[in-house]
Amino acid sequence: MIDIKKILVPTDFSESAGKSLLYGISLAEQYVAKLYVLSTIDDRVFDDSLFVVYAEQEMRQNRKAVYEEHLNKVIEDIKQKHPKLEVQQALKMGVAFVEIVDYAKQEDIDLIIIGSHGRTGIAHLLIGSTAEKVVRKAPCPVLTVRPKEHEFVHP
Repeated sequence: MIDIKKILVPTDFSESAGKSLLYGISLAEQYVAKLYVLSTIDDRVFDDSLFVVYAEQEMRQNRKAVYEEHLNKVIEDIKQKHPKLEVQQALKMGVAFVEIVDYAKQEDIDLIIIGSHGRTGIAHLLIGSTAEKVVRKAPCPVLTVRPKEHEFVHP
């Protein structure tokens, strides 16, 4: 029998992340599991000039405040609609797939549910796929959710 007690849903606040959160909430309720909601901020600096580094530090603080506000709103919404659900939130700075995999290991996560934007061609080559990298590196099963595909939602 499958025993899922900890479900991680990474979010970038996109449509696909919203869909994956719906799956995470539903499965967490079914398995009486704890739901972990993680957001990451890419903190890499691509220009090493002194001005850009200082500007990046200020931008990083602004981004962090915005992400914290969005994450708090998501968690508040979950708790209002699902008061019995145990939810933990986290915000990490770093490369998204690395932070997601590290957090999953640190928290001993049983299942990761992650949204996939479904990029193809040049966009996929240039941007890459966080979901794909998480699938390859994760210490547990990963369910990927596309924003406009088949849903398992009862009417």
